[in-house]
Amino acid sequence: MREYVQPWRSKTTIALPPPSPPTVRQATGWFLRHPDSLDADEHQHLQALTAAFPALAALGEHVRAFARRLVAEAYPREVRLTRDAALRLSGAASGTLVGRELPGEDVEAAIGWAERVWVVSRSYPKESDLASPRDEAKRRLLKDHYRQAEVTRVLGYAVRLYLRRD
Repeated sequence: MREYVQPWRSKTTIALPPPSPPTVRQATGWFLRHPDSLDADEHQHLQALTAAFPALAALGEHVRAFARRLVAEAYPREVRLTRDAALRLSGAASGTLVGRELPGEDVEAAIGWAERVWVVSRSYPKESDLASPRDEAKRRLLKDHYRQAEVTRVLGYAVRLYLRRD
């Protein structure tokens, strides 16, 4: 049998199937995230996708512009006048919906002087959601220098007011 199929084996090459195209969810994620947050492989896929479909490249620019506008203009006046002390770049400046935060080691210097700190989070966050060095630095700062004065729960989120200890 082996001798019988040998002629076909040497002549037959099996081509690997082409890589599957990205899913809608993957492509949407590439467009909705800031380009700096994409890894090299995702960035390469996004470039290939926008090169193949110029209309998608234009759409991506519109999505990023819309995100900047939402962040810059959609908040009420009271919120726009506040400052996120832990934020390195605003959403508008970074082209994202939430912005870019300071590294954990810089959080205390940025927040430590404030008399009051507002924290917006899920009402009951999981410990695993707060495990980053940045979040640990914030929690340590609040525990060491502030006391919780007020909590308001709205639609699954909590808005907490912390006051500096005397």
